[in-house]
Amino acid sequence: MTSTAAPALPETPAALLRAVKESRDRAAAEDVEMMRLGMHWADLHLADPEFAEACFTSPKTFAGEGSPAIDEFCVPEFATMLGRTNDSAGHRRAWSRGGGHDSSPTRPST
Repeated sequence: MTSTAAPALPETPAALLRAVKESRDRAAAEDVEMMRLGMHWADLHLADPEFAEACFTSPKTFAGEGSPAIDEFCVPEFATMLGRTNDSAGHRRAWSRGGGHDSSPTRPST
């Protein structure tokens, strides 16, 4: 097994704070990208209203009233790739944050 050395840590408090902010900014950018990918996944799985009653699809509205219905069975596949449960990946709050495809990730209020 090959081991790789961790990057050197900043030497000064100011440099450390800059590194923390840069790391947080990268994480936020990744969160935005994941939300974009999730919204696109949902767009690719919109429930067809003509076949909404078919046994192979079960349309669900995850983002609340007025949002498009998607096939609920697409959620487990996406949740698996995220390493999350179906419930957390299909959580109404998570989907509603992406409403207009201009998503800035926020922490859910507790």
